[in-house]
Amino acid sequence: MAGIIDLTSALVGGKLGWGYVCDDMFSSVAATVACRQLGYLSGKMGVALALTLDLDPQDRKRSFVLDDVRCKEGDANLISCDHLPLGVHNCGLSETVKVKCSR
Repeated sequence: MAGIIDLTSALVGGKLGWGYVCDDMFSSVAATVACRQLGYLSGKMGVALALTLDLDPQDRKRSFVLDDVRCKEGDANLISCDHLPLGVHNCGLSETVKVKCSR
């Protein structure tokens, strides 16, 4: 399974709605944490460079929920990793994280 990470800030009581995860500081460890959160064993990261071409206009308006995500092996999910405050970012759509998960 592969795709971009689309996360809702409601998971942690935020009111930002759905948004993307930025690639700044995002690592293969963070990709594995994201994939485990979805029920997979491991993951690899990439960047959705062509994202702006594939998005429907409504999705282009979405912002970033997480930036500067720094995960450790034991983190249960992306929210438990270190990151900037929800919604604080310096990212453009070309910096949207894409992960490929495997069983």
